[in-house]
Amino acid sequence: MKKFRSQYSTEKWILITLHNAISQSQIYPFYFFGEYLRNEFSVEFIEIDLSAFEATPERQDDVAAVFFQFWIDKTHDQIEGIVEKIKKSYPHARLIFIDSFAPADLRYAKVLNPLVDIYIKKSLLKDRSLYGKPTHGDTNLSDWYGQHFHIKQDISSFDVPDVFLNKLRVGPSFFTAPYLLPTFWGNRNNLGSERRFDLHVRLGGAGSTGWYERMRQLSINTVKQITKASCTSIGNVSKTHYLTEMRKSMACFSPFGYGEICWRDHEAIAFGTVLIKPDMNHLETYPNIYANDETYIACHWDFSDLQECLERLLDDASLRQRVATNAFDILSNYLTEFNFPKFVHQCAQGDCVV
Repeated sequence: MKKFRSQYSTEKWILITLHNAISQSQIYPFYFFGEYLRNEFSVEFIEIDLSAFEATPERQDDVAAVFFQFWIDKTHDQIEGIVEKIKKSYPHARLIFIDSFAPADLRYAKVLNPLVDIYIKKSLLKDRSLYGKPTHGDTNLSDWYGQHFHIKQDISSFDVPDVFLNKLRVGPSFFTAPYLLPTFWGNRNNLGSERRFDLHVRLGGAGSTGWYERMRQLSINTVKQITKASCTSIGNVSKTHYLTEMRKSMACFSPFGYGEICWRDHEAIAFGTVLIKPDMNHLETYPNIYANDETYIACHWDFSDLQECLERLLDDASLRQRVATNAFDILSNYLTEFNFPKFVHQCAQGDCVV
């Protein structure tokens, strides 16, 4: 259990969290901006690991808000059990779920709708009417790539009550991780570093017949066909080596994972490397770093124009500079204007809007 305490606190929050890199990237800003939360909002918060909370729940009547996480493998019964313990332990608190899942779907909307006040997600479909519609496989990505590769998949749909849509809030993504947030809080020194490679293409995930593996294999095959450009190797390397190459690359190719948003999107932007990524126009993110030709370069979902996108970048130094600078500034400004602690405080109070 970790605590952030102020002797002048008027409001107590509980963070019930998971200790993996993806989930903790959403929790780190509570600590980074802890002084601001204390000084501006008089907040005291305590972080408790989910497994520890489930083992020894403790009743506290003075908690104003509970932010909680669970992993995507939970059943509806398990989720109801977790929330029942939270409500018994903190009977007067507002409940805010922090979704760290990769896909943009709302698979737990039906079970969470009567249980939570606010639902924070890293990205949402702009067209909310698509929620609840059937897809091949579980997600919009499995649907598109499964059909693209002629893979037979079961039809899925998740019940999303209309009232649940009013509880949705779009929160920040991987750039708030401990190793990235301080970079965006700093200056633009990384934007002007020497570039040895034209394109960063450290890609993995291929090797099977599912939609994800086939998509990743297609991305690798497409990269191998690139001519007249220097690319990094494709195989796995250490994190240090990976990031060193990112700093030395003019552009980074970031195909989708199981969800659209990837670590490398924000790693590229942090180091002044121009992001090339399948078109993200269908998603709502906040802050928005996916404006084509302004903060990233959009390619087709089948990667058929990847080489064309790269050549256009390599031939236009002013485009590279503008895109890299714009993307960095959007994330830097979001943090330096203290929007994150304002955002979480508004969620706790329930007065923020999507």
